[in-house]
Amino acid sequence: MGNIFSVSISGDAIFFRCLNCTSRKVAYISELEDNLDALQTELQKLQEARNDLLRKIELVEKNGKKRTDQVQGWLSRVRDVEAEAGGLLEIRSQEIEKLCFGGYCSKNCKSSFKFGKLVANKLKLVATLKDEGVFEVVAENIPETVAVERPSEPTVVGMQLIVDTVWRCIEVEEEQVGIIGLYGMGGVGKTTLLTKINNKFLEISNNFDIVIWVLVSRDLQVEKIQERIGQKIGLDGESWKNKSVDEKASDIFKILRKKKFVVLLDDLWDRVDLIKVGIPLPSVEVGCKIVFTTRFLDVCGLMEANRKFKVECLREAEAWELFEGKVGRETLDSHPGILELAKVVAKECGGLPLALITIGRAMSYKKTPEEWKYAIQVLRRASSKFPDLKHLRRLEIEDCEDLEELKMEHLKVLQKTREPYNFCSLNRVQIVWCSRIRDLTWLVLVPNLKYLFVSHCYELEEIISNRNFGEEFLEMIDLFAKLHFINIRHLPNLKSIYWKALPFPHLNLFYVIECPKLKKIPLDSDSAKGQKIVISGNENWWKGLEWESEAAQNAFLPCFQSR
Repeated sequence: MGNIFSVSISGDAIFFRCLNCTSRKVAYISELEDNLDALQTELQKLQEARNDLLRKIELVEKNGKKRTDQVQGWLSRVRDVEAEAGGLLEIRSQEIEKLCFGGYCSKNCKSSFKFGKLVANKLKLVATLKDEGVFEVVAENIPETVAVERPSEPTVVGMQLIVDTVWRCIEVEEEQVGIIGLYGMGGVGKTTLLTKINNKFLEISNNFDIVIWVLVSRDLQVEKIQERIGQKIGLDGESWKNKSVDEKASDIFKILRKKKFVVLLDDLWDRVDLIKVGIPLPSVEVGCKIVFTTRFLDVCGLMEANRKFKVECLREAEAWELFEGKVGRETLDSHPGILELAKVVAKECGGLPLALITIGRAMSYKKTPEEWKYAIQVLRRASSKFPDLKHLRRLEIEDCEDLEELKMEHLKVLQKTREPYNFCSLNRVQIVWCSRIRDLTWLVLVPNLKYLFVSHCYELEEIISNRNFGEEFLEMIDLFAKLHFINIRHLPNLKSIYWKALPFPHLNLFYVIECPKLKKIPLDSDSAKGQKIVISGNENWWKGLEWESEAAQNAFLPCFQSR
C-alpha cells in the first residue's frame, strides 16, 4: 500500500503530511539533506583535527616517546567513523532522489527513515569525536623493561643448574646473599651464564625495578662503570658527564637507594669499590643484589661475595654433546673417519664451551677428512709454540700448567745479529695460571708492550732474567719503554721484575698483590719523571720494600694506595 497524506492550506502555503510517519520519522526525512551537508562538513573538520594530531605524534615519537592509549583509542574511533560516514556520503545522491514533496516526504518512507536516522546519529558521533580530540599530552616516555635482553647462545649442557641456583639466591630477600660471584677460567662460559641470568628477569615475574649490566674488564675504570649505570637510570646529560667521580657517585646513590635493583658486573679482574661507584651496599632495606663474574677466586674474596660458584669445564660426554650439536650429525656422518677426527678436536678444546662452540661452527663447514686434518694441525700448533706473528697485537696464555719455558729462537738471533724485534705490534700480554713457568724473559722481544698482567704463576721467580744473557746485551733493549700498566698478583716466588731501575716514561698503574718475596721494584728517583703513577699493594709489602735511596722512596711515597 502507498503512502497516505493529509493536506492543509494556510494562507498561500500548502502543507503535506504523510500519515504513515510519526513526527520523528518526518524529521529524519525532512532534515536529511541538511544533515548530509553537515556530516560532510563535520567529517572534514574531524579529519583535519586528526591530521594535526598525527603530526604532533610523529614529532614526539622521533624523540623516543610513545603515544598514549587515550590518543590511540581516539584515532581508532576516528578511523572507524570515517569509514562509516564515508559510506553514507557515497550513496547520498540516490537517497536524495527518493525524497518528494520538497523533501518533506519520501517515495520509500521506511528506507529514507532508516538512512536519515543513520546520518543523524553519525553526525552526532562525528561532532562528539571532534570535541574529544583535544589532548594536553599526546605521548609519554616509554617505560623501560626491568632488563635489556642480551643475545645468548642456547643453554649449554650443565649450565642450567648454576643459572637456577643463582636465580634462587637472587630471589632470596636476605642481606646474607646480597653479593654473588661466578668464577672460573677464561672460555668456560661465565659471561654466557650471566647473560642467561640477565634474560631471566624478562622471562620470570619478579619484584626488581631495574637490572643494570656493566662490562668491567681488566682496565677497571670507575668513570666507565658510572657512565653505564648513569645511562640506565637517566643520568646521561652533558652536565652530569662533566661532574667529578664523587659527585656522580652521590647522584647514582640517591637514585638507586630508592629502587630494588640488580647490578651484573661482567669480567672483574680486581675489586670494584661499590661505594666509590655509588652503588648502595646490599641490605634488606635496599633490596639489591650484585652478581659478578671473574677468573679469580681471590676476587670473590675481595668483593666480599656471600655466595661463590665455580664454573667448571664440561665433562667429556657433555663437551662432545655440545660439539656434536654445533658441527651437526649430518656432517659427522658424511665422510668416513670424520667422527674420530671430530672427537680429537673436541678433546683438544679441554671442555671449554667457548672453544667448543667456536671450533664446532668452523668444523661444520669442513667437508673432507683432509680439511679436518688441517684444522686439527692448526689447533695443535696453536697450543706451548709461538708463531712468528709480526702483526699479533694481543697474547693471552692461560691454564698451561705443564708450560715450563717459552723458547724463543729469536732471542739468540737478536743477541747475535741485533736484528729488529719480532713482536712489533704486540702491546697486551696476559699470563695466568701457568704454574711451572720460571721467567718471562721473552718479553724483551715486545718493544711496544703497554699492558702486562701476570697472575697465579707459582714458580715464577723473575720477569726478566739475565741467566742466559749478559747485562750488556739486555741494556741495549729499550725495555718497557711503552708500558702503561703492570698488574702482578699471586706470585709467591717472584723476587725480581728487573735487577735495576728502568725509566718507565709512560707508566700509570703498578699493581702488586700477594707477591711476598718481591722486595725491590725497578724504580728510582729518575723513573717515570713527569708521570703520575699509582702504585697499589698491601701496606706491609710497601713498608718492607728496599729502595736504592731515600730520595727514591720519598719520590714515590705519595703514589702509594693501600689495598
